[in-house]
Amino acid sequence: MIKLKLLLAEQTPESVMDRRFGITSKNDELLNQKTTEIKNLNSKYPCINESFRLPLDILLQRGYDKNILKLSLGIIGRESSFASGTRYSIINPAKELLSWLSFDTSFGPGQMKSSTAKELGLDFDYITSNLGALDGVYQYLNKSTKKAVIEGYSNSPSSLGNNGTGNAIYDIAIASYNIGQKNITKWCQSTDPDRLKQGLKDKCPEVDPNNSKVIKNYIPNITTKRWDGVETSTRGYIEEVAGYYKSYKCF
Repeated sequence: MIKLKLLLAEQTPESVMDRRFGITSKNDELLNQKTTEIKNLNSKYPCINESFRLPLDILLQRGYDKNILKLSLGIIGRESSFASGTRYSIINPAKELLSWLSFDTSFGPGQMKSSTAKELGLDFDYITSNLGALDGVYQYLNKSTKKAVIEGYSNSPSSLGNNGTGNAIYDIAIASYNIGQKNITKWCQSTDPDRLKQGLKDKCPEVDPNNSKVIKNYIPNITTKRWDGVETSTRGYIEEVAGYYKSYKCF
């Protein structure tokens, strides 16, 4: 019962819980009535990390797209090992200090940047909860998939082949969480001899369209460095998230 209360209390804002279950943390009688429903989530979503079964159920009830939710869970798995602390601490004193000094650091299970949360209209308390993190990552990826369609990406496999999700729209959306939505764009054959030899592509607006061709469903491999100096490659990032995505067969 204590664990259940903590799980419910963690899902902010409380009004969401009131609408979903008709309860508050102070109402033990109604809480007891819903215990069975919460326990049923274990059998309903066995492929999902326990801490995110309730948030997932809430968002599915809102009509959120299942595939984008799977991608969102994969992002959270990649970013924080589902808030377990085994990968990155979601509450880090050093990062809190950097934030206080106006650095754009990332927080919560989704390791979302404060600037990104602000653009999505989400506050700090919300994105640091499991429900808010899943919702926030979903909102970001939803925007990314729409931009990918506009830029000509399709639901055919990307240049990553079997190492991706099998859907180029999803692959570049995942990539954008790591390298930004500005890189969801058309990519062309490079006209630079050295880059051409390395098989590298360039953003189409940066090359002469008369001397190059669009490479459909291309995923760039960009290396980024985290605030603490750890480097990540775009394709490696996608491969890990895609692994989670493919494992979610229970919903």
